[in-house]
Amino acid sequence: MQTQLTFAVPLALALACAATDPDVAPSSNSPMQVSANVLELPEDWDTADFFAFERLALAWPRGEPARLGDADLAALESALATPDPDAQLLAVRAAVLLARSNDLRAIDVLLARLEQRAFGADRTSDSGDVTAAAALRGFERASLDDRNVPERLVALCTGAMAHPDLEVRVEIAATALELDRDAPIPFLLDVLRAGTAPEPWPDFERKQTLAWSKTRAAAALTARAKTDLRFEPDGAYADQRAEAARLEKLLLAPR
Repeated sequence: MQTQLTFAVPLALALACAATDPDVAPSSNSPMQVSANVLELPEDWDTADFFAFERLALAWPRGEPARLGDADLAALESALATPDPDAQLLAVRAAVLLARSNDLRAIDVLLARLEQRAFGADRTSDSGDVTAAAALRGFERASLDDRNVPERLVALCTGAMAHPDLEVRVEIAATALELDRDAPIPFLLDVLRAGTAPEPWPDFERKQTLAWSKTRAAAALTARAKTDLRFEPDGAYADQRAEAARLEKLLLAPR
């Protein structure tokens, strides 16, 4: 299962945030159907192989007004919230389809899931929630602002009520930065510095597996600073701290 998720999550993040590709044809076996502006999920959305699912997701016409059927929306919401580590691939798919839909209720479903602040002990148990955090970037900014999404994301990655799962919190912070909120910057800098010096551990879970979190934090900070990506998550501690200091100077220096 971990191998499947290692392959699937980067693909899912790209699908969740990407625009519709007009050159991608729908799956011939189980195309998504849109009837009277209502999206009907194909029966095998949860069982199709990776590449069939990619075609299925890209076939959804994001630029057209539409909505999920109530039953399908409920099914995706349920799949997204599964507590079973072995069902995280299904949660990832649900997050992707919610993001690919043009149904504004999907924003509420994705954000409500993140605001549950779920924490799973299994290493892959946060895959669906990481994808959900990225998926919010697939919606129009005005729709997100109408729902106060940027501020709600800030509340999920800073302060006493921050999300307890580090990887999810990092992806939430990355989305908040992309929505022009700089409050998560100190947290993301702490992620870059974590474990590089015998100083008190930052205000998130202590763990040995930090490469993904550091890589994602560095990418988000670099994009916000409009500079080149230099951070090496497996580099020397001194180099990691130096790059964190460079980004901190670019992002937090008085203007």
